[in-house]
Amino acid sequence: MGFSFFPPPPPPRRPQAGLDVTPKVAQTCARSQTACAALNAHVGAALAAWAWVAESVGQGDAAANATALARQLGAAMAKQMVLRGADCSPPAPACFRDNWDVSQPAAANASTIVQSTIFPLALTDVTRVPMLPADLAPVDFFPFLQQRQGDELKSSPWATGFMLRALYRMVLDDATNRTAARQIATYAHATLTASGAHTWLGMLDTWNATMTMEAWDPAAGSGTM
Repeated sequence: MGFSFFPPPPPPRRPQAGLDVTPKVAQTCARSQTACAALNAHVGAALAAWAWVAESVGQGDAAANATALARQLGAAMAKQMVLRGADCSPPAPACFRDNWDVSQPAAANASTIVQSTIFPLALTDVTRVPMLPADLAPVDFFPFLQQRQGDELKSSPWATGFMLRALYRMVLDDATNRTAARQIATYAHATLTASGAHTWLGMLDTWNATMTMEAWDPAAGSGTM
């Protein structure tokens, strides 16, 4: 008689009709108080992915529901979380605010956390989850990213990887502007090949890393954005 350490797999379950995928965005942001733009960008991307999966398995109603929620979230972000000019810190044509709370002056919710702008740009699917106002393009956010990062990256290796994805999207979305595309590509290349603190080459030279570290250096600690 044969013996198996593993029980047989359960029978496949059919997807549930009318599955509730409503994101608990407001409650999460109320607890977080920071980086809500980053959080909501991930929620929007997850909803878009869920819509694709639901449509692929023939769940048209669930796909339509997820797409509608993603668009609703993207529209709210475009309306409530985009700052302009002097409201950005440092001043720039456009950036994303950190906090969803718009009951306070913009200065109290300014974009002091660079990943608040990185993730919406990196995760926006312009065909399904537009998160930008109609009069702005991804390239309009590049001056803020470049100035906010400064000479030493303020974002973690993980978030910086998403920044490179955002820069790539900027070039694709505005390919006709060769001057801007060249400037963005030059900045991305400089980020990838820089040495010293807060760089990937610095991981090799300073810490003898054999894989990408979670933080630029041990002092920053793990789990940082």
